[in-house]
Amino acid sequence: MSSATVITRERVDELMRSVFSEIRAMGGSVRPKELFARLGPRLKLTPHEREATSSGAVRWETLIRWYTVDCSRAGYLEKSGGYWKLTPLGEQALTLPPGELVRTAKESYRAWRSQQPAA
Repeated sequence: MSSATVITRERVDELMRSVFSEIRAMGGSVRPKELFARLGPRLKLTPHEREATSSGAVRWETLIRWYTVDCSRAGYLEKSGGYWKLTPLGEQALTLPPGELVRTAKESYRAWRSQQPAA
């Protein structure tokens, strides 16, 4: 894999901030499909980010869906009934320095995961 195809943590953080800001602009709660339709044209996506993955899904959308799990465990997003809702903690996360939104979300996910019983 060349460095041109790596999506850095800083880039993921930038994308997630765009997601949070767009959810806020759309009233605080949104269906992911509506969010992606509105957000996609506004992002400066690389060709790699716009590519379809082996499953046929669009890479940038898959990446965001993946990171919403961490953000949900951090309390930044609530995912329920087919909607994503920005929480007050998510609003606060937008004020974190660049890179910290995703880093703190990943830490929260790891802490949650370490408390789960072994399968």
